[in-house]
Amino acid sequence: MTSKIIYLSRHGESIYNLEERIGGNSDLSKNGIEYSKKLSNYFNNKSNKIIVWTSKLKRTIQTGKNLNFPKYEFNELNEINAGIYENITFEEFKNNYPDEYNKRLNDKLNYKYKDGESYIDLINRIDNIIKTINSTNEDILIISHQAILRVLIGILLNKKLEEIPFISIPLHTLFKIEFSNDNIMFEKFSLQ
Repeated sequence: MTSKIIYLSRHGESIYNLEERIGGNSDLSKNGIEYSKKLSNYFNNKSNKIIVWTSKLKRTIQTGKNLNFPKYEFNELNEINAGIYENITFEEFKNNYPDEYNKRLNDKLNYKYKDGESYIDLINRIDNIIKTINSTNEDILIISHQAILRVLIGILLNKKLEEIPFISIPLHTLFKIEFSNDNIMFEKFSLQ
């Protein structure tokens, strides 16, 4: 196998992150815009070429807009669909839908939002993304969302399915997975 690197990052902090809302399609906050600049500076100053993949949601596109590399948008990289709970706060979800909240708490992997998705659905949704990653020799930066990055990292690092919903994906952190001669090296670092 030829050496390649997959970089992964959540979008910069969004307005909905500040408001602790579920899903949606909000813009970046001031901190998110700053992260976008730091991410762009980090990659634009490197000599190696990458391609950039984002979801179709504004916050990922805004995070990658200053990167001087080819960019592609994929619906498959959109955040988990929270169905009828999109755009409400986590507090509203907990207080107004306690049964649903507890179902999710007790089985995060299989819990499916009403009219939405589960982590199992995401695993199936990104199947073509994984196949493309495995078949390319290009270095890729994927700017996506917490649940999607959990699934991508979980699959690429051969984690158990039950571990995937609990992988830590902090904001303003860059993950690096390097594939070289059947070895996989994983590291993460903050770009605060």
